[in-house]
Formats: sequence, structure tokens, C-alpha cells
Amino acid sequence: MAKKKVLFIITQSQLGGAQKWLFDTVTNLDSDQFEIITAAPAGPLIDRISLAGIETREIKNFQRNINPLRDIFAFWEIYSLLKKEQPEILQLCSSKAGFLGALAGKLAGIKKILYRIGGWAFNDPRPAWQNQIILWLEKISAPLKHKIIVNSQRGYDEALKYKICPKEKLVLLYNGIDADKFLIFNSQFSIKEVKIGCIANDYPAKGLKYLHQAIKLLKAKSYQLKAIIVGTGTPIGPKDDPWQYLLEQSVDIFVIPSVKEGVPYVLLEAMAAGLPIVATTVGGIPEIIKDGQTGLLVPPKNPEKLAAAVERLLNDSDLRQRLANNARKEVAKYSLRKMISQYQQLLSH
Repeated sequence: MAKKKVLFIITQSQLGGAQKWLFDTVTNLDSDQFEIITAAPAGPLIDRISLAGIETREIKNFQRNINPLRDIFAFWEIYSLLKKEQPEILQLCSSKAGFLGALAGKLAGIKKILYRIGGWAFNDPRPAWQNQIILWLEKISAPLKHKIIVNSQRGYDEALKYKICPKEKLVLLYNGIDADKFLIFNSQFSIKEVKIGCIANDYPAKGLKYLHQAIKLLKAKSYQLKAIIVGTGTPIGPKDDPWQYLLEQSVDIFVIPSVKEGVPYVLLEAMAAGLPIVATTVGGIPEIIKDGQTGLLVPPKNPEKLAAAVERLLNDSDLRQRLANNARKEVAKYSLRKMISQYQQLLSH
């Protein structure tokens, strides 16, 4: 049986949740069934995929922010690539790739166009008129896509609420990880300094400023804390293996202060690592974390509530241990093997 050629396109090569999904997917798909090509701007993602032995192509004019001239050039790069490769399936990841890729795919006559979105971009903290334009673009391009993959029930419900596409076009596919690969953190909770870990690029959607504000509030109450934030735009910067870095730093608590999410990989990974977690009630996070059982949930953009939740953990060792143990058990539901199996079924039909 001939292999199906699948071309994956993503807007950014800078590592994040969407890039993690793409890397895990292309490196775990059945190579006997699928011929895989990945296209993105030059950067860490493309480098890693190339090292894994998978074909890559560069889209030079792709960038995250809107730039009409470069976006037009990126469109023609995608269209030319599609005409040359003629994939049977086009998999688009992230909003800009979703819009430009869907238009190019339709013009190039691609038979099956899939679109995967981690969290809808129109929920990002930006001016309302800009989010309205993004929502409008999602609605315009949705009819060109055969299936739209979301990674949370919240994202699924929002697609219906805002009438982006009919229910039959939506697919709910939760992220999955190989939990057994994560070393369990055995925090000592030094009285001298408690370490708060976070993995996030410094984008407004990640809410890092609220974490900084919460830590200031706690320091004002004489708690000795240190924030260890790994990601692009932070003082520490990105790391090839951020979890190994946090392990070496002996992180005690993991915090996700986001104002917009789908189901973040770092949430599943923190659960697998056996860390007590404080996270915001955005996107699909409350679908994964049960407040007081597998973590503590707080409203977004609220440093006071975030500080109070961290303070609960600082003062209650039994709570820390219970949350961490429960989370470690719960994350077994979100396996990489299950995610890949469900996605391959989608490609095969």
C-alpha cells in the first residue's frame, strides 16, 4: 500500500506547546503508512525535526505578528511548496498557518486540509478589534478545512459558540505525553528559599507579570522565594531540556499564570514530574486539574489569589504531597500513545 504524504506547516519554529505537539506527532507517526514533511521558518523546531531524520522545508517569510507584505510572500511560498510536493493531507498548526495555508491548499487542490489549534488566538490579551479580525479570519477559512482539531472541551465549545464551524467538522484531541520519561521531583522545601518553577515564553498570554506580582506580595510577607522561569524572553532563556534544568534547580512548586491556554503541555509534564501545581482557570486547564484534588486553581489576572494559593502550599506539606501524588496518577489518562493512535485514525479516514 502506498504511503500517504502528509505536509505539516506551522507559523513559528520557536519552541512552545504547538511545536511540542508537532514534534511528538511527526516523530511518532507510523513511517510505514505516512511520508512526512514539515515546513516552518528556520529555528529550533526545524533543527530538531531534521535531526530526527524527517524531511523539512523552510518558509522564510513566516512570522508571528501581522506583516501584510511578508504574509503575502509567505502565502506564495506555501502555495509553491504545495504545488511541488502535492501532499495528500495538509496539516496546519496555529492561526496564521491555518489561514494562509487553508487558502493556499484550496488553490493548490489539496484533497484533505486539517487544522489544529491549541487555544483560539482571539482569546489572547490584545485590543478587542484585533481579536475580532482574528475571529473573522477563522470563520472565513473554516469552510476550506476538512477537520478542525482542538485540544480542550473549552476550545470545542467556543468553536460552536462563535459559529466558527459546524459540530461535524470539530475533533477533540487532548495532548498526550510519555509520563514515564519524567523524573519525579523530590522537593526538600528549604526554609531558606522556596523555588517557584514556570516554563513559558514571555508572551502576554502567559501572564508572567502576574506571577512576578504574586511573588512580590509573598516576599512582602517575609517569605523567601525565588522564581525560576524558563522560556524565550525570560532572564534564564529557553533550555533544550527545561525539565532537567528545573530538576537541577530543585524546584518546589510549579505555577501556570496564563490568561489564555488550550491544554498546556507543561501542565501535563508538571503532573508527571510530581510537583504541586497552581494554575489559572483558563482554557482546558480546569478539565485536567480538579481544584484541591490534583492542584490549586485560581482566576487569571489575579496576583492576590495566585499568591494566596502558593501560600497555602508553602504552609501545608500534607497538601503539597497529596496534590502531587494525585496529579501523578491522573496524568496517566493523557498518554502520548493514545494521542498518536487517535490522530492516525483521523489521517486514515
